[in-house]
Amino acid sequence: MNDSGGDFDMGYVSGAPPRSDSPKLLRWISLLALIATYCLIVLGSTVRVTHSGMGCRSWPLCNGHIAPLDNFHSAIEQYHRYGAAIVSVLVFYTGFLAWRHCRRLPRVFVPALLSCGVILLQVALGALTVLTHNAPITVGMHLVTGLIELAIVTVVAVTTRSGSSLPTERMALPTGLTKQNVLRWGLVAVMSTLAIIITGSVVVNTHASKSCPQWPFCAGPLHLVAAQYLHRGVVLVGVVLIGLALHRAWGKWRGLGVGAIIVIDAVILAVQIVIGAFSAILRAPAYIQDLHLATAALFWVGIITFATMAWDRMSFREEQLQSQLDQQVR
Repeated sequence: MNDSGGDFDMGYVSGAPPRSDSPKLLRWISLLALIATYCLIVLGSTVRVTHSGMGCRSWPLCNGHIAPLDNFHSAIEQYHRYGAAIVSVLVFYTGFLAWRHCRRLPRVFVPALLSCGVILLQVALGALTVLTHNAPITVGMHLVTGLIELAIVTVVAVTTRSGSSLPTERMALPTGLTKQNVLRWGLVAVMSTLAIIITGSVVVNTHASKSCPQWPFCAGPLHLVAAQYLHRGVVLVGVVLIGLALHRAWGKWRGLGVGAIIVIDAVILAVQIVIGAFSAILRAPAYIQDLHLATAALFWVGIITFATMAWDRMSFREEQLQSQLDQQVR
């Protein structure tokens, strides 16, 4: 076994409860759904930072047209809608394949089914955002729902693959490591990341991005400075908590095969902090804001992947050990 966190061969583990691999088509479609959802989130960010949200004042057509290519703001908003349609097809196809092949695997079937409901809510919120002329509450709900959908499709993509890369009985786990411990620190990392992204969205929505061209401290109008300090304070606390979770996982969870994703998440987080600093210093040009959110969404995917892999593999290991104990009792 590679302690650095590489993949494990599933083989057929003696004494372990069987975990059927998901069909190859489901694994690929779920990955495509994840990539498409991520791209849609980034395109939605581009719509927001370029102030193109009202480029189309009707829904689902854009000002009565299908493809208004003659206007940048209208075109990018309408392409965002086309992207949502593509994501919807991939999510529902993933749900169909999960229903057909994985109904006895709740770790795959349940999130695949849930993602179908969330994407419908997300489309409805997108329409409501247009009809309410980008009301702040609908814009915020649209973003949060999009992040939830991105998290769920990430879970599906990870769990459909973990059947072919689960740890074998040779792996050694530290004494006292349990699913509850993994769940606790996984949730710390996930909720800290979500808080950072949401407060960053508040900065953008309140037009506070350009109000503080210094980092890490700033001065300016109270309501704009307050939004900046709220975000930066949450970032400070969140980074500490995420760092603790990743450090603990590096020391105790690498036997679960999560070493590589820990390193990747740490690198993305460092890059994200640097981009945030440049965004403030350069007075938040649109391309930097877009890159900032794209990196945040990528880190969100990484943290969800980290937590899901650890939880799923720890669950498998506990099932494995329980099966071995049952055999010994017999």
